[in-house]
Amino acid sequence: MYGHNNFTLVANMMIGIKKAVDSVLEYPEVRAEDYKIVSKFYIVPWAVLNDKENMTKFRNCKFVDYAPQVFHNIRRIFKIKTHEYARALGPEQLLAAYKGNFMGFTELASTGKSGSFFYYSHDSKYVLKTVSKEEFHFLRTILPEYYKHVRDYPNTLIARFYGCHKIIFYKSGIGRSKNFRFVIMNNVFSTGKRIHSRYDLKGSTAGRQVLEDPNAKIDATIARKELDLKGEGRKFKLEREQRRFLLEVIKNDSIFFEKNNINDYSLLIGVHNTEGEESGRPGMQHLMADHNTIRMSSSAALIVRRCRANLVGLLRRH
Repeated sequence: MYGHNNFTLVANMMIGIKKAVDSVLEYPEVRAEDYKIVSKFYIVPWAVLNDKENMTKFRNCKFVDYAPQVFHNIRRIFKIKTHEYARALGPEQLLAAYKGNFMGFTELASTGKSGSFFYYSHDSKYVLKTVSKEEFHFLRTILPEYYKHVRDYPNTLIARFYGCHKIIFYKSGIGRSKNFRFVIMNNVFSTGKRIHSRYDLKGSTAGRQVLEDPNAKIDATIARKELDLKGEGRKFKLEREQRRFLLEVIKNDSIFFEKNNINDYSLLIGVHNTEGEESGRPGMQHLMADHNTIRMSSSAALIVRRCRANLVGLLRRH
């Protein structure tokens, strides 16, 4: 149940995001010192009426924005306009939707098995996700290499990170403060096309099956695996140029993974059937990725799995 506490947390995160985004200056290129910049500012803790008693325990709230110029340039690489980004993730949309209940909020929020909290922006383009300290620091560690990669290969299928933040609630009187580290990523399945099925492909068959019966019905949000794909007899047909392009992108991304000691990743595919929503065979395939991978492409997307507390942990709901 996603109630007062998570709503209050997201509201304060959004207040901080709005202020942080509005404070970023325009630079044509990232400088070496930009990776080390940490912007900090205080905001007055906000709470919904029903959560006032809990929030009185906190005297103030500090928002921390990491490498703001770097992430600003990453957003620019992916053609994200600052004012649209700020509007989608600012508090106005969230507070406007609040009418004394949390029905609308619960439709946009979820909690993964690991305890990570997800929130989808109202336009469904972005995902806000809380992460562990280890995942958070690993992303910051590889940020210079990550930025260079998305700059040099803007068609990359690797996760798109648009912001890296922390929010700290300081308690009144004696007591420990509460820290929440979170990232902002794109929601790849934000599309006008319905995704009828998903596949998580690693190129292996060991333990790579979800369905015992290939004809069994399955929730479209659950990703099937290699043996499921084989049992269905389904194949993905790409034009020669599409195939060449996709393999080249995957090759470049794989080099990035190897360079940064990320050695466990897979291809997450979303299929839209153009032959009819009830058709079992795919027509033209739109290959995308969901919020767990945080990356988008017109053809396909990679998902990186957890590997020794590396960046990949950010990409899993477990």
